[in-house]
Amino acid sequence: MNITVISASNRPNSQSLKISHRIIEKLKAKEQNTKLIDLNMLRLPLFVPDETPENWNEEIEPVISESDGYVFVVPEWNGMAPPAMLNFLSFVGSTTMAHKPVLLTSVSGGLNGSYPLAELKAFGSKNRHYNLMPDHLIVKNAKALLNSETPDTENQTDVNLHERMDYELGVLTAYSEKLSELRKDERINSAKYPHGV
Repeated sequence: MNITVISASNRPNSQSLKISHRIIEKLKAKEQNTKLIDLNMLRLPLFVPDETPENWNEEIEPVISESDGYVFVVPEWNGMAPPAMLNFLSFVGSTTMAHKPVLLTSVSGGLNGSYPLAELKAFGSKNRHYNLMPDHLIVKNAKALLNSETPDTENQTDVNLHERMDYELGVLTAYSEKLSELRKDERINSAKYPHGV
């Protein structure tokens, strides 16, 4: 399976990017093909309908199209998902992610982290038609966690988070495999019905 991890922070050296790298390491250990889209490096312009940046069609859209599943690693900024994530989703075509699973992962420097999940669950998938997994991950106190490929055995929260991440990525892989069959079903007509209602 091809899994793309999207680091939604547009800060350099962010905790979201650190966690994205942990996720990629774990996916590679599960023998999954992985790609990273780092919104800090991508630096998309603000979305305007019918104005697509050149690197989108040549570099980004093919990566998203070829993916069987996604992990959105989204920091909580002022109680919301960062504008870069919503801007990114605005560029994604309505059939590009259709009927592919997404594991939402939020990142907080403190004890929060639930609001970006609620926001993306409420609005993100309507016209993108991706399938949100029922489970998600929340990384609270992110600076203290996931700082190594292996769990910090002196920090039970870190151990638990590594274990839960391994589990959720296994579920994501299973969803990716099963939904690849669903996308071939002739009853799905994304060309005729490209938008949600």
